[in-house]
Amino acid sequence: MVEIHIRGGRKKQRRIVHEAIEWAAYDLHHKRMADNLEIEAEILNLGDMAGYCIWSDSNIAPRSFELELNVNILNYHGREKHISCRRNCMTNIPSAAPEGASKRSAKEVMKKFSTKNLFRHFTNKTTILEEAREYLTDITGPEGEWFETDHWNPTNKYAFEHAYFPKDIMFKCPWLTFIYERFGNIQPWILGVNAGVQFEQHVDQSKGASLNFAIEPRSQIITTFRHSNYHRRFQQQIGGMEYGDEGEVVLLNNMKPHSVINWSKRPSFTFTIPCVLKRPDFDDLFEDGVYEYLANVSEDSTYRPGQDLQMPSNDSLTPQHLEIIIFNKVLKILVEEGGFELDEYFRGG
Repeated sequence: MVEIHIRGGRKKQRRIVHEAIEWAAYDLHHKRMADNLEIEAEILNLGDMAGYCIWSDSNIAPRSFELELNVNILNYHGREKHISCRRNCMTNIPSAAPEGASKRSAKEVMKKFSTKNLFRHFTNKTTILEEAREYLTDITGPEGEWFETDHWNPTNKYAFEHAYFPKDIMFKCPWLTFIYERFGNIQPWILGVNAGVQFEQHVDQSKGASLNFAIEPRSQIITTFRHSNYHRRFQQQIGGMEYGDEGEVVLLNNMKPHSVINWSKRPSFTFTIPCVLKRPDFDDLFEDGVYEYLANVSEDSTYRPGQDLQMPSNDSLTPQHLEIIIFNKVLKILVEEGGFELDEYFRGG
């Protein structure tokens, strides 16, 4: 039986998508082939794009596919149009998944790629969004010259376009005030990515982790993280991160390779403040006996509310372990000391 997983949308929309995929799988393919397919579908707002289909395990005889469907098509055109869209996607599968091909599911590839160690969303929302927007309006230039004012790029600190964010505005938000005071009084910034720009994959080791929120809508902007344990020629396994609504805060693991793609006609503007651990935080992490709990990095090494932060064994400690440990230590501090609440709705949350 074809394995189908659907996220997003309303219950009725998910049912329609499930029926359409199941129909297309068995109507357009041999039963033996369809029985070995694995389909991950998501209903979301894709703007003007109808949707897309891509393999998620291998481009050689793939059996696992990811579909994204624009919710606006479901809302406007109804069931018949939706089935037509799914049929178009499913017709790409036969030549890619011949009978007898090796069964390598997307889960096998992605089970080591836990987005929980890359970013986490919170239900908390900043209380200074409107003031942040007003300040952004004051410091940006006219269209096409957004970053030409004296406020932008005061240092060589970032390759992004960047500007200082006033602390007096930030202190009006209790969540941001906690971060500023808890992690060493570090300067907050506004980061900008110009229209039509892809910022190359990079790491920000000095930041460790950072708390961000979108100041303006990001409907055509995405942050991607690279899965360092997946390598094929000319390919990289990546995971995408959505910011959610403007003002909703998200914690990023800046020590992991990540990129920003902005294919909109306007720059993206993001508030960011680094969350840098202090020396006592490390002393607490590496106290005697703490290593014995965990043998390797997996989803079990991620922080969960109400549980102790587990560590890899001393023999297997690597830089990748440290990156995950630091990120989850920051997360633990935000939840247990700062009162932040994790948003379990988001993928990886």
